[in-house]
Amino acid sequence: MYVPLKARIELPEGETWARQLRLAGRQVSEEESEAIGQRLSQPKAVLDLLQQHDGLILLGDPGAGKTTFLKYLTLRLARGEGAVLG
Repeated sequence: MYVPLKARIELPEGETWARQLRLAGRQVSEEESEAIGQRLSQPKAVLDLLQQHDGLILLGDPGAGKTTFLKYLTLRLARGEGAVLG
């Protein structure tokens, strides 16, 4: 039995986050930045995220399901079920 992995999209703290975030060429206000952060942190199915983005970096604690997800994805693709996954 496979339980779908859920993840949160989060902007990393540190140098990347310290850069000025821009939206449509203008600097994002603090209120907008907080709203974006809240939206990014809602858990979503990793398969859905993979359909929306060209690639992902999965980070998590040991036993969180990262390797199991990749094995599941590889198996489905090897069986020719890529269209089902999107």
